[in-house]
Amino acid sequence: MRLRRLAPLAVVTAALAGPVVAGAADPAPSPISTLAFTGYPGGLNPPRVWVAVKGHPRVRLAADGSTPAVSPRGDLVAYAAWARPSNRLVVATATGTGKRTLATAASVGTPVWSPDGSKLAVVVGSELGRESLVVFDVATGARRTIATGFFNGASFSPDSGRLAYGRARRADDQGFAGDVYVVPLAGIVPGTPANVTADGASVSPLWGPQSIVFSRLRKAKGRRADYPKANLQSIRPDGSGRRSLTKLKIPYLLSGLYPIALSLDGQHLLAEYGGQDHSEAWTYDFTTGRARDLTGRTDGVIGYGISRDGATVLAGTGGYDLQAKADVVTYSFAGTHRRTLVKDAVDASWSGGF
Repeated sequence: MRLRRLAPLAVVTAALAGPVVAGAADPAPSPISTLAFTGYPGGLNPPRVWVAVKGHPRVRLAADGSTPAVSPRGDLVAYAAWARPSNRLVVATATGTGKRTLATAASVGTPVWSPDGSKLAVVVGSELGRESLVVFDVATGARRTIATGFFNGASFSPDSGRLAYGRARRADDQGFAGDVYVVPLAGIVPGTPANVTADGASVSPLWGPQSIVFSRLRKAKGRRADYPKANLQSIRPDGSGRRSLTKLKIPYLLSGLYPIALSLDGQHLLAEYGGQDHSEAWTYDFTTGRARDLTGRTDGVIGYGISRDGATVLAGTGGYDLQAKADVVTYSFAGTHRRTLVKDAVDASWSGGF
């Protein structure tokens, strides 16, 4: 399974953790229709980060980088630029100008934008050992360390004033265990994190307009080498109103569902179902309570994002292998209509439509 999570930039070799979600859709119509993605030139050439504003030619942001994230307004792109001995978290305009380095570290995770576009959350650290979850003020570059440990997801509140994140106690538990926390961000110093869950089996929070959606894990029965099984639950930010959304029977060596993105009204959810050599985009409709494979078949289509109205899913072909033949595409939420946006590209991000 390809993991879009706050993790080191190295290629993930196994599906051991749920993906980190990029957050709910932009709370206001985006003035700029922007798409960013990672392209692989082939052979031993490094991956390249590209950005395109609809109606304009694409622009290369980095000759060696990954994990681009488009701001909700579509005017900025954050991405990881690879270098030795350290990598960099970079923010650039959608036209490729005004590049600024916000952080330098051996490991730079996938950036997560706040809905108002003023903040970025990212995990930074060394290749091994404890990580730091940091929130940056995009305008000033000021940084605040929210927590240290081993993280499996982060998502801002709709008003951008709080941050939900998943944290495990040990590195080995990063995708197999943990709890959801919420921390206020007002002021120069962040507030005290509060437990939203306390069962040690809740990961990958995604903050929507009505509640926080996350994955509730349970250990697989009978087979020690199996992955943990995960189903979707929701909970209010104060820890009340917890309820199960899905009750799927997960096969051997597979895991899911993990939330990826929500529509503006919180009624359409994109999720991921993965495991060993397997990654599939799924959807959940809050109005019907139905979860389904996006395309209705096992075909390696993975999810990147969802439009603001929930009608369109940004996705990729090619499955879990980052360097396999892959294209960036869109599907209708029902999975019936497909459109190809970019050939030979992965890890796409958009401003809620393109």
